[in-house]
Amino acid sequence: MKYLKMKGLLVLSLFAFACESTENQAEVQQSNAYKLVASDTKLQWTAFKTMEKVAVSGTFDDVKILDAQISEDPLQVLKGAKFSISTETTNSANPDRDDKIMRLFFGNLKFSNQITGVVESFDALEQTVTVRLVLNNKEQTVIGNYQWLEPTLSLQFNLDLSIFEALPALAKLNEACHSLHQGADGSSKLWQEVEIFVQTTLLK
Repeated sequence: MKYLKMKGLLVLSLFAFACESTENQAEVQQSNAYKLVASDTKLQWTAFKTMEKVAVSGTFDDVKILDAQISEDPLQVLKGAKFSISTETTNSANPDRDDKIMRLFFGNLKFSNQITGVVESFDALEQTVTVRLVLNNKEQTVIGNYQWLEPTLSLQFNLDLSIFEALPALAKLNEACHSLHQGADGSSKLWQEVEIFVQTTLLK
């Protein structure tokens, strides 16, 4: 009887040890994995006016990211992630400018209150990131650059609004701000290229 009890205790001990080892291994693996800190995600846009290409910057204050992964490879965390940007939260620290951007530019686009997309891939060799972006109900592939300096992942894109058929809306905005977009030569211009800079945090 004592032998049976001893044998039973030994089996239970081995089972407990196996479970503990599996849990510890899972904890170690989990501790080496990165995850997105969504609340740390910031997006800045920079547009350009006048022939001298004077920069005007702002942000979108509401950026949502869905389906981010947990991975030991930080570049896999955002692969396949979907995102949405509320255009109604554009913020250039100038309420009058923001109102015109929302009414005259985004207001003249289809599905004007939102920009959406998905992160398709990262190329570690070329240091590039590929995104499928939907603006003005037009889906286009956009390739940008990334920089990974742990724990910060930065993405930068140069968007040509013409590929989204957004130039008529851009012209409406330029018309309303004609004098504000005049340079030294007296001509008024709002450039069709916009720079996008995204920064977020990945933590183990």
